[in-house]
Amino acid sequence: MRRALFLSCLAVAACTGNGEVGELPPPSGPPEIRSDVVASHGREFDGDLSKRDAGSQEEFAAASYITGHLQQAGYAVKLEPVPVGDLVRSTNVVALPPGGDPVGAVVAIPYDNTPNVPPQGADLGLFLEIARALRVVEPDHHVQFVALGAEYSESEGGHLGSRRLVNLLLDADEMPPAVTPSIIDGGGFSSLGPQGVELNEVAHALGMEPARPLTDPITPALLEITKVFQAAGLEHAVASGGADEVAEVLLAYLRDL
Repeated sequence: MRRALFLSCLAVAACTGNGEVGELPPPSGPPEIRSDVVASHGREFDGDLSKRDAGSQEEFAAASYITGHLQQAGYAVKLEPVPVGDLVRSTNVVALPPGGDPVGAVVAIPYDNTPNVPPQGADLGLFLEIARALRVVEPDHHVQFVALGAEYSESEGGHLGSRRLVNLLLDADEMPPAVTPSIIDGGGFSSLGPQGVELNEVAHALGMEPARPLTDPITPALLEITKVFQAAGLEHAVASGGADEVAEVLLAYLRDL
């Protein structure tokens, strides 16, 4: 937890401003995901940061952890407020595209949780590693990475993080496709949602086997994000499968945008 609190101070110091992309640190690490790092992130989120109710200090610590690692990967990061209720506020953590506007695609994932949400630390670890690896493969890419706060809150109908993200995209007159990564047992790859057809075609071209039916408890909750995007006329898909397969498909897809 001390590590997260240190990153909290870093976040507050580094995430103010108008959100424009200035001089960024160089990308680092290999051009593919590191399974051990995904697992390490997963242990942090499912251990010290396992209780992340919307608007709580624990959720803020998780936001700070995510912010610190996105900054280390070479992103300018801004915090978008997500109102939850009276005097309660959550935050979307937004890694701006290093190539600047326009936004070619969005990778979004919830980082809050509730007692009814299964552990999703590995998904968050994969999200962070895909962001880092894409920065290495395509340093000036146009992909926005967003960690969604208050996604599982029941306040105001729920899905506050994705609704906030969609509203900001529409206000900026941007209509990029969006995707949410999700690790499931058994490997392979499968993608559900309007954008899933294109992602499945990428997986097929890479010679991947289809993933098993998506029956993990977390999947229905993630698919609710698709409904939020669809209601706004935007495309979204959940990319599920083994961590390596999901990363390979998304890196191949995102680098060509």
